[in-house]
Amino acid sequence: MIALLMILLVQAARPPASISGTVIDADSVYRLPLNDARIEMNLPDRAPLVTRTGVDGQFSVSDLAPGSYRLTVTANGFIRESLPVNVAAGQQRKGVVLALKVAPAITGRIKDEYNVPAAHLIVEAMKVIYGPRGDRSVAAFASTLTDDRGEFNLAFLDPGDYTLFAWQNVEPNAYLDPSFLQRYESTGTRMTIAVGSEGTVSLPLIPLD
Repeated sequence: MIALLMILLVQAARPPASISGTVIDADSVYRLPLNDARIEMNLPDRAPLVTRTGVDGQFSVSDLAPGSYRLTVTANGFIRESLPVNVAAGQQRKGVVLALKVAPAITGRIKDEYNVPAAHLIVEAMKVIYGPRGDRSVAAFASTLTDDRGEFNLAFLDPGDYTLFAWQNVEPNAYLDPSFLQRYESTGTRMTIAVGSEGTVSLPLIPLD
């Protein structure tokens, strides 16, 4: 009984586990800190623990139960990072550095058949996805509107292969219909973008049948 009480007292005296560190811009020569990056710690069957970095890029998550977590960090304009983190009872993990890479972007301009900028048109980026058997498909990934100059900017993209579309007078969300997309897939403009890159393209207007 005394031995059991001693074990319980030792466990009670042990401080709760915690993890702390800094989120930085991986592409910065001076390792610039990222302010307001979102840190999420996920443990199966438990509500996630969420915090954000300060102006110095630092974060701290405390009161962690022991277990295997999934740590995910997101920041505007950067590619999301996710990694497994094992936390032991009472462990104080310090000095963790999470380096995020700048997310790719695609910019461009659209003009109509009279060479006039096409304003307020939907530009849709479909991401090419390959299944376990190598079968190819595309899925809606990001969209934006052209401005008064017919220019657009698709930001915060993941690296990969995309097909871009700009339809004339398309109904809202019509491109989410697989049969609609299959009909026009061959008319899209294909692009491949890498980490930290920015692609520029001049898109043709796609007339509806």
